[in-house]
Amino acid sequence: MLTLGFIPNLHNPVVVKVKQVAYVGLIFAGIVFCLWTVIDGTDILDHTYLLFNMLFLFAQYQALLDALLFIKLQNTNLYKFTDFFNFIVSTKIGRLPQIRQSILTQTIKYGIIFVRLLYFFATLSTVVVWFYALTYTNYSSPMFSKIPYLPTTSILFYPVNVVVQTLTLILFVSGVVINDALGVVFVSYFNAEFDCISKLSEKLNDASSMECPKMLHEIYIAHKMAYELFSELKNYLWHSYLHKLVTACGYLVIIVYVLQFSAVTLAIVCSGVTVFYHVFTLCFVGQLNINSSESLSLSLYMTKWYEMSAVNQKRLMFMLRISQSGIGINSFGVDAISSNTFVGLVRAALSYAAILYTFLN
Repeated sequence: MLTLGFIPNLHNPVVVKVKQVAYVGLIFAGIVFCLWTVIDGTDILDHTYLLFNMLFLFAQYQALLDALLFIKLQNTNLYKFTDFFNFIVSTKIGRLPQIRQSILTQTIKYGIIFVRLLYFFATLSTVVVWFYALTYTNYSSPMFSKIPYLPTTSILFYPVNVVVQTLTLILFVSGVVINDALGVVFVSYFNAEFDCISKLSEKLNDASSMECPKMLHEIYIAHKMAYELFSELKNYLWHSYLHKLVTACGYLVIIVYVLQFSAVTLAIVCSGVTVFYHVFTLCFVGQLNINSSESLSLSLYMTKWYEMSAVNQKRLMFMLRISQSGIGINSFGVDAISSNTFVGLVRAALSYAAILYTFLN
């Protein structure tokens, strides 16, 4: 499991399962705490309580689904992807390795920058919100929520609330960030590979009649391997992005709605910036994937395919058909995740927040 890493595995599958169950159980408990606070309704008329309970509810829902999806991926295809990444980095055979060296380094560098910024914003907002929640709730509730059937008069009220909610907060934030980081890095590797194939395809027209078939065969094998694995990753990302986009819209709606009533605090600003950057990162990585697909399609289309043999023409047309159909990341109700998705999501959130404000007031 990616979280609870401070517990050693000792290469024991039982310990791994216990960590997975403990993580999922703590996140589920956090969801129950938030729901209990909302249903109880004692403090929910306070818009600060409403804002952070709903934010934490959406975030923990995303963390829970991410954890379940990752556990499934870990048990099936995870090592296929890591083995593929190791292969494209370490292989020295053919013409592609010379191109990969620069493109992989640059693409992964930008991917890591996105991940580090996400980690920075998430860490900053977590620390700020934690301190703000403690002072706001008289040092009793780091997540603005209540543990069911734990009375305020109990001697355990303060220590149990603070310890359990702090641990839950750290775990679900780290879970969301780590899952998003993996998605960004995985997609960046595939984007880099498609860009490498595109660069090599551009050299087909300059290759001699003897080199062209060998070069095209190398392109075909690399494209087939990358496309098949990326198709498997897309099945995972389809479900992951569905929940991420739904929760992201929920984040934005509740932040815009509550800002109409509450004073702007550092905790709210940090939370808002983190949410916007989180949504932007998800959509921008999808846009980069579309750009790589379009670049590959154009480079294949511009080759002198009419001078090739029938076998090579079939290979080229096969790759061209796949790249023109789009290799982008899809999800339910969204053709391809892109920068347009980010703009549409923000517009939808503003509209829903306005409707919610009109309905409730």
